Amino acid sequence: MITIETSRLLLRNYRVTDFEDIIKYFSDEEVSKFEDFYPMSGEQVKNIITEWQDMDNRLVAELKSKQNVIGSIGYWIDDEGHYCMDYDFNPEYCGQGYATEAGNALVRYLFESVGTSAIYGDCDVRNVSSWKLLRQSLILS
Repeated sequence: MITIETSRLLLRNYRVTDFEDIIKYFSDEEVSKFEDFYPMSGEQVKNIITEWQDMDNRLVAELKSKQNVIGSIGYWIDDEGHYCMDYDFNPEYCGQGYATEAGNALVRYLFESVGTSAIYGDCDVRNVSSWKLLRQSLILS
């Protein structure tokens, strides 16, 4: 179990009690528009939470001031051993720098604590906000 703290966020493992917050964005058409998943059902979200709650590479972004989950961020290691970052945030909280703050913190954690030497990210080129976030998190960190 890991925790990464920023000035406004707590990046931590999933909890069953996060369901109401997570379903808000995993079931949102806008969030899934550029993703490889369709808007998720309640049952699918429950399964994801159960599967990911013990995985240190799958974290939620909890807004410390309200103690609610506003997004998910994590990484996977591809077949060639590359670390690749991914994220999804509740659109209600977009445009306030939360995803960038979470991305920067995860990148810093991966370099400093995990010891990776490179981190990759990819996104649909039509998702301008996402590629700007990746550029800022992966290049400037």
